[in-house]
Amino acid sequence: MFESIMERKIKQWNEEKNKPGYVPPHPVNSTYGKPLEQEYIDNIEELIIKAGNENNIEKKEAILKEVKNIEIKLLMSYENQGLHLIAQKIQKRIQEFRQKNL
Repeated sequence: MFESIMERKIKQWNEEKNKPGYVPPHPVNSTYGKPLEQEYIDNIEELIIKAGNENNIEKKEAILKEVKNIEIKLLMSYENQGLHLIAQKIQKRIQEFRQKNL
């Protein structure tokens, strides 16, 4: 059923676009934000900086534990997509960022 509806809409669009005076609709702006993986990376970097500025050892350890949990989610996301090399590179990038900011 879905295919027949879509097929009809495509035929209708093809007929309309060939008519004189046809004005195509404005392109749709992306309504999506950053990809989830980029949100994870940004969050990890923010938390590492926060941990680097934290003087209280217990709070710092709690922040770093949260960083580790997010890092695991991020790397698992890449691994589940079969992007093993990207996961390795991201892990190295996070490690370098951690060394610079802690």
